[in-house]
Amino acid sequence: MPRSVAWTLAPLLLSLGLPALADTCALQPDLAQAARTAYEQVQAGLDGQDEELPTDVSPAIATAVEAHKDAITRALDARLACSGADLDADALQQEMARELMPPQPAPEDEETTVSPYAAIRHDEPGLPPMVVIQAATSIPCGGDILLLGYAREGDRWVRALEWRSPPLKELSDAYGDFYQYVRLPGGQFVIAHGTPWCTSRWSRLAVDVVQPRNGETAQRNLHHLQQGYVRDETEPRLKARHDGFELRAEVGSLDADRMTRAGIYRYRLDGDALQRIQPAASNGRGFVDEWLTVDDALASDWSDPEQRQQNLTAREQLRTQRAAAGITLFYGPVRPCKDADRFQVEIQLYDSKKDLHDLAYAYATILQRPDGFTLMTLGDHEDMHCNGPDLMAGQ
Repeated sequence: MPRSVAWTLAPLLLSLGLPALADTCALQPDLAQAARTAYEQVQAGLDGQDEELPTDVSPAIATAVEAHKDAITRALDARLACSGADLDADALQQEMARELMPPQPAPEDEETTVSPYAAIRHDEPGLPPMVVIQAATSIPCGGDILLLGYAREGDRWVRALEWRSPPLKELSDAYGDFYQYVRLPGGQFVIAHGTPWCTSRWSRLAVDVVQPRNGETAQRNLHHLQQGYVRDETEPRLKARHDGFELRAEVGSLDADRMTRAGIYRYRLDGDALQRIQPAASNGRGFVDEWLTVDDALASDWSDPEQRQQNLTAREQLRTQRAAAGITLFYGPVRPCKDADRFQVEIQLYDSKKDLHDLAYAYATILQRPDGFTLMTLGDHEDMHCNGPDLMAGQ
C-alpha cells in the first residue's frame, strides 16, 4: 500500500467587501462522478504495485493520473463558468472535497483527514479577481498537484492559468513534496514545488514564473529555475516582494562536515527580465559557499570590481583542486578584520592521500553590505589584519 500523504495547503483567503450571496451553481453530477472514478482508478493502480518504495511510474498509472487531472479540470471549468461574481472560495473548497472525492473512511484515533483540494480567492487592487485551486493526486511518497486559476472576465469566470506536470515517468516528475505560489503585483504567478521521492532527503525544487492568459494572449512561462534542496528539515518558504520574489530553502553545502545550509534566492522581475539579487545567504560563510557555486556572471557581479578577474581565476583553481580525487573541502574560522564590515573566511582542502594535518588553505575576504556581501579577494595567503575571534565557532 502506498504511504499516506498530507499536502501543504495555503490558508483560505476570502474576498473583502463583496456581498454575502449564496452561489446557486454546483458541480455537475456527471462531471463530479467522472472525477471520482478517475481518482479510484489511480488508487487501484497504486494499490496493485508490488514495490513498496518505487521510483518509476508505470504507463498505466501515469495515464490514470493524467485522466484524473483532466476530469478535475473539466468539472471545475463547468462549475466556475456558471458561478457569479460573489463566488465563495471556502464554500467551493468544501464542495470539491465532498463531491470530487469518493467517500472516505472515518479517521482512526487522533488522525486527521487532509483535503486534497484548496481554493483561494485573490482580489488584489489593480488586478482582475481570480480564484485559484490546488488539486492533488496521491502518489507514493507525495502528491502531484494541479494548479488552476480562474479570472473574472466580464460576467464569467474563465480559466486563465493551468500549471501541471507532464505525464509521469518517475515519481520525481510530479509537482509536489511542497507546493507554494504567490501572485505578483504585475499579475504573474511564481510557482515553487519540490519533487516527491521515497528514499532520500536530497532532491530538487523548481520555480516557474508564469504569466496567465489575458484575453487572446495565451499563458506564458517566463522563467524556469531549478535548485537542489534538502527535504524534511525545513519547509521552503516562498514570498512575493514589491519587485519580485524570494525563496528560502535548506540546500547542500560544499562543506563535508556541515553538509547543508540556509539558502536564499531573491529575484527582481523587471518586465519579463529576471535578475538574481542579494542577499544570497544568511551569513558570510554561506555567501562564500554560494559564490563558489554560482555561474561566472553572478560570481563576477558579486566581486569587488577591481578584483573580478583575479577572483574568478582563483575560484577556478580552487574548484579544480576540490574536484580532484580524494579532496574534501571544509570551512574554517570566520574572523573579523580591522576594517569595519570586512571578514575573512578560511577554506581548508583535505587530501585523503596525505597526513590528516597536511591541509591546503585558501582565504576569502568579504565585505558586508546592507543587502548582502561582496567577495573582495580569494587567495592562498591569510590577511594578518583579519585576526579577530572566530564568529562562527560551533556553528
